[in-house]
Amino acid sequence: FLSLTVLILSYAYCLLSDPAKPSPIGLDCKAIVKNNRADERYCRVCKKKIPGLDHHCEWLGTCIGESNYFAFFSLISSGLITFLLQLVILILQITLFGVDGAVFYAFTGIWCFISAFISFRYLSLLIFHVNLLRMGMGTYDYLIVQRDQMLAKEQAKKQQEQGAHYTA
Repeated sequence: FLSLTVLILSYAYCLLSDPAKPSPIGLDCKAIVKNNRADERYCRVCKKKIPGLDHHCEWLGTCIGESNYFAFFSLISSGLITFLLQLVILILQITLFGVDGAVFYAFTGIWCFISAFISFRYLSLLIFHVNLLRMGMGTYDYLIVQRDQMLAKEQAKKQQEQGAHYTA
């Protein structure tokens, strides 16, 4: 029940707070978010300058920055816990307290699959953000590095092909 409460409160905070303004309840993550990130970045979707912009979250429809990163991280952590607990309870319900009826098993099996899928998505997101925090990097910074590496590989490949073409 606690994880569901944290999930709902974190979701509401991310959704209702303005990431361009300081946290009204003191949940700023300046020490965590500002490792290697720009002080402010402009979000083209929100059309605002966001302090410590990590990324624009399409799922939440808002920017994640230093003022709401803690709530975002709480959201993905509590989401994982909530759906894993739900999955465990469903599995226990099937194995220990089995009820006769194909409809019950079909419904519970489908709900188990959905819970497992959502848990995996939350786990992937949590692992990604823990790694970014460990590297002192934001999502936006990570995407820029990935793009630059891809462009460098493409340029090196073109140069190699041109070099091979001239030697032939």
